[in-house]
Amino acid sequence: MATGTAPGATPAEGRPGGAAYLRLVLLAALIGIPAALLAAGLIGLVHYLENWLWQSLPHALGASSPPWYLVVGLPVVGAAIVLASLAGIVIAQQRIGDVEIVPEPT
Repeated sequence: MATGTAPGATPAEGRPGGAAYLRLVLLAALIGIPAALLAAGLIGLVHYLENWLWQSLPHALGASSPPWYLVVGLPVVGAAIVLASLAGIVIAQQRIGDVEIVPEPT
């Protein structure tokens, strides 16, 4: 008996074979490769923005290190953007009406 199979089952039962397996692998590559490229691009964008916000912007403002108003203000602006996004999602879900935000107690 092969590891991970049910008693009496052969390892090939329930698995796609031949052409079906090849199609499955190609579909996975078709989805996975662009997703990996987008993820790498997002990481590069985040790195660029972090460098700009915490190094280039303070130097452009004439400071050697980030001033207090950037240290406090930038995270507050980020939190406000996230809060506005979440509020927009909640409003959209309430308009749709088929998604429960908080399930009712039973």
